[in-house]
Amino acid sequence: VGVVVAWLSGAFSGTNRHYKNAKVETPSDIVTEATDTNIKNTAFVMTEEPFDMQIKIENSVYQLPMMVKDVLSSGWSFGEADTAEIFLASGEALDTYFVSAKGSVIFVKIKNFDKNEAEINNCCLIGLKVDADCLAGEKAVLVKNLTMGSLRAAVEDVFGECDDEMQENKGITLT
Repeated sequence: VGVVVAWLSGAFSGTNRHYKNAKVETPSDIVTEATDTNIKNTAFVMTEEPFDMQIKIENSVYQLPMMVKDVLSSGWSFGEADTAEIFLASGEALDTYFVSAKGSVIFVKIKNFDKNEAEINNCCLIGLKVDADCLAGEKAVLVKNLTMGSLRAAVEDVFGECDDEMQENKGITLT
């Protein structure tokens, strides 16, 4: 049985969208410094470390967390045009998706770690879900050449025994 989904980071949950003129309440228990200088760009080389949170799609390596603007500059765009106009409150997260020039889709979780409201492009990509059916001929590779459809034994050999599995009509998703 093949593994259908590559999943990096935490669970995906809903959130409220905030546009520039929306009233935003800021939580008090969040990071109070901008993190832009701590977030890496897309100039990565794949490592052999399973928990570096990397995925290679075509010729670009992405490592979480990373700035949304870096993902966009590598050829992805928001799946919904108005998403680029969204502002997130401090500490707020948003689930959305990106589309490549070839038509591939990746589902992402974006979070604002700044102490102030921020435009979505200046927030961090903290989660990424890639479904084999959503790749338009592009190849996705995880650490140690694990790809979409890798056998469970190969995945568990790299990451250890899974914490959870979800049976789907196309295979099993391991997390």
